[in-house]
Amino acid sequence: MGGDDPQPLVHQVHEIPVVRPHVTAYHQHRLTCTQCGTTTAPPLPDDAVYGPRGACGCVKTAVTCRELTAVETCLWTFTRVTGVEPTNNAAERALRHAVCGRKTRHGTASEKGSRFVERILTEVASCRQQERNVPAFLTDAIQAARTGAQPPSLIPQGV
Repeated sequence: MGGDDPQPLVHQVHEIPVVRPHVTAYHQHRLTCTQCGTTTAPPLPDDAVYGPRGACGCVKTAVTCRELTAVETCLWTFTRVTGVEPTNNAAERALRHAVCGRKTRHGTASEKGSRFVERILTEVASCRQQERNVPAFLTDAIQAARTGAQPPSLIPQGV
């Protein structure tokens, strides 16, 4: 090493400014092992400061952030519930036939028709995934709507 300093490594260490970690909610993400229950989280220094939350000046981004915050627990379900995948690949595969069908049928004539098709296709896909009888489910749902009874649930048993 060249230069006039007899102890360059010592001075380099002392001349580096102290770095204060800037912690966001993302950095605080925690996971719990389903086998042993151990929670993993990054160790943070006691003097760590949290970054600004929702400090965006863009109205559109601020609205999006508020909407995401409202459903935050739903978005992170896969970190708490065993068997829930972090992707929507299964849902996309289940709806693939509906997307292809919409292209060949040229859509619907109204918003109301679109909502009807969305709901029916969701019910059909959910019943098939749960190996339930689709016509029986739809019949029960229609009868419940006509009589004011409790409709059948699409939520699998035990969830």
